[in-house]
Order: sequence, then structure tokens, then C-alpha cells
Amino acid sequence: MRLHGAVPIYAHPNSLAGCAMGTLPYIIFLFPVIKRWRHKLLLLPLTVTALVCVIYTGSRTGYVALGVLLFYWWSQSRRKIKNLVIASVVGIAVFPLLPDQYVERFKSIGGQEAEGRSKETRIVILQDAWEVLLRNPIGVGVASFPAVRLQMFNRKQDTHNLYLEVATNLGVHGFAVFCFLIYAMFAAIAEARRMLIRESRRLSVLLKSPDLPPSLIRLVRAELDDLRFLNAIAQATAGFLVVRLALGLFGMDLYEVYWWFAAGMAFCLLMISSLAHRRTSLLVDTVAS
Repeated sequence: MRLHGAVPIYAHPNSLAGCAMGTLPYIIFLFPVIKRWRHKLLLLPLTVTALVCVIYTGSRTGYVALGVLLFYWWSQSRRKIKNLVIASVVGIAVFPLLPDQYVERFKSIGGQEAEGRSKETRIVILQDAWEVLLRNPIGVGVASFPAVRLQMFNRKQDTHNLYLEVATNLGVHGFAVFCFLIYAMFAAIAEARRMLIRESRRLSVLLKSPDLPPSLIRLVRAELDDLRFLNAIAQATAGFLVVRLALGLFGMDLYEVYWWFAAGMAFCLLMISSLAHRRTSLLVDTVAS
């Protein structure tokens, strides 16, 4: 049994799992920087709901994206060995508790499916999409692939792959623009993080000043907390993008809101980090004077 969404846009299990996956990067990276436990506990219902959606949709796309997200989180962590041990213990403890039908769905990612022929069907779709692209390098038009595929091969399912969706719909030039957009978002997030980390270090050095009055100490610590929070948001937004790109290997969401959300977050973070630099400079100048 596969969990379906209650509204049309998330009715398909893969769409519901993909939506739920979008919340997990923010939970993972915000949890350590939230100081009060009562605020941390507010993330618990969201965490449980998201994981239930991912697991019980039986979405292999969601399972792959979850694995990619966990690897991204591990790569960003400072205590890699400790976190790897914790993740292994949790995985060993939780895996046997999952219902057999979802374990079988997970195992079928790299092996034989217990039922259905979705993998074979997707291979045929990818082959058809590649042929459509070769014959139409400038694209077939927005959301027009199913109609063109029906005309060429008498099959009408969509690409089930974000990258071929972009290429077949918008052409080679559209695919290049999409790749540039992804690069620009990652570059903006990386620049924002560099600025936030640099300003955090400046404030940490400032806190070591022996002559700093208590009122300024409180102000500097509050500013430092804000910078750490923003850095966590930046890490989470990069993780969100990584999740969307992983989901795109087996799904198509070019025309959904995720990319606008990610772009807005990335470039807002870049602007906010510039403001943080000016605020930090003002604090440093105040202490120096």
C-alpha cells in the first residue's frame, strides 16, 4: 500500500515523498542551532510527518533522495566518524521495524521488482526521450513531450527525469540556461556562507576582548547567534537543492514551485549576508572606538 497526497499536485506517491523531503534539510541543519529544547521539540511533529510520508509512499525516488541528503549532511558535519557510527546504529535499529512491503520496495532499487515493471517502463521512456531530443534539439515546447512521444512512438507517458524534461521541452539552449541557474544558486549560497563564517569569526575574536562591557557582550552574542542561524539556513537551502536534483533523476518538476523557492532563498541569503557584514563592521568599529 502506497500513501497518496490529499491534493492533486501531491496525489502521486513520488510527488508527496518529494514534497516531504524538502522539509528535512531545514530540520537537520536548524536543530543544532536552536538553543531552547521546547523550540527544538516543535520540529519533532514535522520530522515524524515527513519521514512517514517518505517511507509509506513506497517511493524509491524518495528513498534515493533521503540517502543523498544523509550523505550531504554527513559531508557537512565536523564529527564525521561519530555521526557515521550514530547513523549506522540508528539504521540497524530502525530497518527491521519497517513493514516488509516497504523494505521490498527499497531493495528493488538495485534488484528485481517484486511486482510491476516500472523500471523497464522507465528505461523505454528514457530511450524515447533521448530520441525525441536528437530529432528536436531546440525543444518540442513546454510540457509537450507526452504529445510528441505519442505521435512518434504511440506511447505518451512523460519523461520521469528532470534533466530530459528540461532538454526535450526547452532544447539544448534551455538546458544550458537551467544548468546556469543551478550553478548561480549554489554559487550565491556558497558566497553567503563564506561571508557569514567570516563575520562569525570576527565576532568570536571580538568576544575575547578583555575590556568588552557586558552590554556589548550580549549584543555580540546575539549577533553571533543570528549569523549561525543564517549559516544553518544556507546549508539547509543547499541541501534542499541537492535533494531536488536527486529527485530529478527519477521525477520531473521543472514547472513546480521548488526552483523559485530555492532561487529566492539563495539570493536573499546573499543579500542578508552582505547586511550582516555591515552590522559586524559597525560592532567592531564601536568596540575599537
